[in-house]
Amino acid sequence: MSEAFDSTKPIGDFSAFNTFYTYSWVNNERFYALVPYPYKEYYQRFIKQYFQWYDGFVPYFHNTSSGMFSTRLAYTTLHKLAKVTIGNKLMFNDDGVKDTSTIKIKGKELNSLEFVEHWSKINSLDTKVVQLKEWAFVGGDSVIKLNNINGELVPDIVRKDNYFMSTDFTGRITDFTSLIYNYTKMTRHENDDGQENYYVLEDRKYSDSGKPQIRISIKRMNGALVTNKQVDITPETIPFERLPRDVSHKFMKDYPNTKLGEWEDLPLKDLGIYLDKSSEKVSFLPAMSGGESLLSNAIHVLMMYDYYFSSLGTNLYAAQDKIIAPQHMQTPQNQGDPYFGGNAYSGWGSKIITRIPYTNPEDNKPVIWQPDTRADQWIQVRNNLLQTLAMVFSVDDRTLSSAIVPNSEKPTAREISSDEDTTTLFAEGQQAFTKNCLDSMLDCVLDFYNFKDEEVTIKFNKAGLSNMNNVVTIVTTLKQNGAIDLKTMLEMVFKDKSNRQIENMIENIKKEKEEEVLKEQKLQDNKDADIEEKIEQTNNTDISHIEKPKKKKLFNRKER
Repeated sequence: MSEAFDSTKPIGDFSAFNTFYTYSWVNNERFYALVPYPYKEYYQRFIKQYFQWYDGFVPYFHNTSSGMFSTRLAYTTLHKLAKVTIGNKLMFNDDGVKDTSTIKIKGKELNSLEFVEHWSKINSLDTKVVQLKEWAFVGGDSVIKLNNINGELVPDIVRKDNYFMSTDFTGRITDFTSLIYNYTKMTRHENDDGQENYYVLEDRKYSDSGKPQIRISIKRMNGALVTNKQVDITPETIPFERLPRDVSHKFMKDYPNTKLGEWEDLPLKDLGIYLDKSSEKVSFLPAMSGGESLLSNAIHVLMMYDYYFSSLGTNLYAAQDKIIAPQHMQTPQNQGDPYFGGNAYSGWGSKIITRIPYTNPEDNKPVIWQPDTRADQWIQVRNNLLQTLAMVFSVDDRTLSSAIVPNSEKPTAREISSDEDTTTLFAEGQQAFTKNCLDSMLDCVLDFYNFKDEEVTIKFNKAGLSNMNNVVTIVTTLKQNGAIDLKTMLEMVFKDKSNRQIENMIENIKKEKEEEVLKEQKLQDNKDADIEEKIEQTNNTDISHIEKPKKKKLFNRKER
């Protein structure tokens, strides 16, 4: 692809705008070719298209001849919605279940809740769950997978175009195959640089006796990761002794005591695969297991937005100063140029345009002309498209961009809620799917680390989805009228606090009240002591008491 361009040419004709630099094709065709026949058409027609818009390159829309920019609006909006849904930090509750065991880490005894918080932190669970939700928005579902690495459980996120699964009537995953591209060995060839890749194919299923099992295979993949990955899902694996030394060592470290290509028992209470969805079913295909992509009803908006942005770029590109000059006033080079010649208004893509000849010398002179950039109109088009996208996603307009709402319509500080009621309802609905997924995962994690009877569940950060002014007003009114207890009131106000933190707050409030009572009692005792002393002095009749002299009358006159 040539990098030469002419700054006088329009977009799409080797212009200064090289739109192909805004996208890159990640070819995953081999995966879709392996999809089982009943689901192949669904994956080809829908799932592949959703991920193409998310990745930023759609072959039928973005190409060098169309001159279309790739804005990756799908990624931008879904990433923001995932962050709004999950929040900045995951929290955990023990739901009042008392611990019967602890685990010692770095010399400190941790109960189940403390351990889950520690496990979440060292595995960056907060960011991984945001990615889990984001990919669920794209493909309709995604999975979080527990890997047993050297006796420790490590969570991993897999998106829909890298796994196959089967489910039963209850929605439980019964068979799972995932592709993990993590072993790469660079090899030097004589004439060029080559890349020899090794990827892990992981299968999980339940045995006939109901025990979870796992099979690990290593496959060779030729070519770069972004161009037509060669996927092989047959159980045959490269023998261990034929693996490169660095790959075999890494495999032994990641999967100790594991035999390639053989089924082995998985030391978990289930398969360690947990499905997060964006909807209960696919609306237009209820027979499909999993959820429906948020992009299923937004492709038309994504097309129009990329077209809008490309049209805006064309408008700005064409809105450069033009000089409409008579032919006889142009240089000989211009006169002989095929873009100019003798035709009136020829050379429109250039900065100099040939003017129609006039007999009047006053009219036969250069004219400077500047096309309009139509800034206000483009803003209106952008806002209209983003408002349509917000309606499709069922969120508030300002969730996608605060610039959509005019300043005259923006709420005051008291009225504002970060994302308004529509976004709150969207986030809470999506949190329900993710909570079921993560609660099941935590149950397996606790069982693996010998917390057999304990229970820890997920609690999402909802501070950004609440109007604190309204909440405080409501709970204050309820408390004053005796319609709410202290714990419920604190839970409504401090949504980011766990049960343990709420209990600590209640204990601190009780201690402060007790201290205030003691302080008031002490002040009252001191006040009573002062009053008793004054009374004692007033009633003092001891001979040492000296009475005050009587006041003299006016002019020392005696009374008659």
